[in-house]
Amino acid sequence: MHRRSHICTVSSRLFPVLPASQACDCVRCRTGSAAWNGAFILRTADYAHYLATVRPMQLRDKITSLGVDQRWPAMNFGESKGRGFDHVVILPTEPMRLWLSDHAANLKPQSRAKFYVALTRGRHSVAIAMDWGTSPLPTGFSLYERAS
Repeated sequence: MHRRSHICTVSSRLFPVLPASQACDCVRCRTGSAAWNGAFILRTADYAHYLATVRPMQLRDKITSLGVDQRWPAMNFGESKGRGFDHVVILPTEPMRLWLSDHAANLKPQSRAKFYVALTRGRHSVAIAMDWGTSPLPTGFSLYERAS
C-alpha cells in the first residue's frame, strides 16, 4: 500500500507484536505538498478549514457517526479498505480517542482493526478530528496549524 513513513510509524503502534508497516518509496508517495505531510490531531474548530484546504477523504465508523461534513466525500472505515487517498481525516470513536490518549486503554480487536484500516488509507497525511487537552500529543502526531 502507498503511504509515507510517519503513517507507518503511527499505525504500527496498534499491533506492536507484528512487523511494522513499511513506507512506500515510489515517486507518487514521495511527492506532494510538504505542508500537509504528516499525522495530525485536528481540532474540531479547524475541521471545515482543513476540509476546504487539504480536501481529504473523511473516514467514519458508520453512516450515523457524528461530525461528517456532508459537503465533502465520506466513507465508512470498512468501505475504505483496500483503497488509498492522498489525505484522510478520521472521525474516531470514543474508544479510539481513549487509545490515542493512553495506549494501555482497552481497544477491542474489531475497533483496533478498523482504526488500523483508517490510519493506513492516507498516502501523505492522516488527521484525527478531536479536541486535545493539555497532555502531550501521541507519539508521531503534531497539532494541525492553519497556514498563515
